[in-house]
Amino acid sequence: MAAELSPADAVGALVPAITLLGFGAAAALVSRALNLSPIVGYLLAGILIGPGMLDLIHESGGTHLLAELGVVFLLFDIGMHVSLRELKESRGDLLGLAPAHLLLTGLISSGALYMLGISWPIAIAVGLSLGLSSTAVVARILTEREQNSCPIGRTATHVLIFQDIVAIFLMIFATSLGEGEAGAAGLAGLVSDYVLNGGAVPLFASLGLAFIQALIAFGAAMLFSRYLLNPVFRTLAATRNEEAFTAFTLLLVLAAACATAVIGLSLTLGAFLAGLAVSGTPFRHQVQTEMGPFRGLLLSFFFISVGLSIDLPGLLRNLPLVVVGAFGILIVKSALGYIAARVNGWSV
Repeated sequence: MAAELSPADAVGALVPAITLLGFGAAAALVSRALNLSPIVGYLLAGILIGPGMLDLIHESGGTHLLAELGVVFLLFDIGMHVSLRELKESRGDLLGLAPAHLLLTGLISSGALYMLGISWPIAIAVGLSLGLSSTAVVARILTEREQNSCPIGRTATHVLIFQDIVAIFLMIFATSLGEGEAGAAGLAGLVSDYVLNGGAVPLFASLGLAFIQALIAFGAAMLFSRYLLNPVFRTLAATRNEEAFTAFTLLLVLAAACATAVIGLSLTLGAFLAGLAVSGTPFRHQVQTEMGPFRGLLLSFFFISVGLSIDLPGLLRNLPLVVVGAFGILIVKSALGYIAARVNGWSV
């Protein structure tokens, strides 16, 4: 017989969840009253209840899991809004605009970091990271402005998809830097450590394996959608059992996310592929309705978790530098995005 939780243990387990829910709801209401984005409210709520102020809750495995699940369900929702046909038609965004913007930002950022004395490999990793955008933030803003289906919103979604895929390979590259401690002597060190000393072999092997795994995962998702998913959804819909339909959809999202994580890819890629598989079925809109509350609630936990992780004393000590750096990155990325859009035929 399973041991029962004592009242004290039960309260201790529930207090963090109650705190997150209470301050999250308050942040959403206050943000709406002040005509601000809920993202701002959630971030401020996280800072308020974090160690730097009220100290009501700390970062933990539980808060990180809730935050990760928020992004997982967000990518699942994005996948449901993107069909395979649309991906084929968006080659200009996926193979033109998105890579151009990332490479321009990465090259300029990496060069600037190298001039500040940072070694080439680390400068490249950080520079390319600066070229990425937060899928959670951008997708939430597009939803708030009801721009998901307009041309700009679709293009932004395609760019985010490309960046999420690139992030997988960037993480592999960053991990190889930590394991091999390569690049300590600039560009010469990069060549020496990765090529002359054989470091390039495991790195390129890891990147190639990740690429093959991603292709296999994509193919498996398409086959699953075509031959298995539609009949299962049709059977569940015929039973008129909403709980079974919702339970299977949750199982689909979490199982797909775990499957890609197990083979070394990201949770979010699996969730996106699951959404892409659902988009090819007639039950897409029903699934969107069922999963909407889960996505919204968990995504709010993600932004609150980001607020929790902010070192408020450190932020205040370095506030001028943070503000200047943030505006600098914003201006540079916007300018480079403009250039990339013009090169790829966008009228701005």
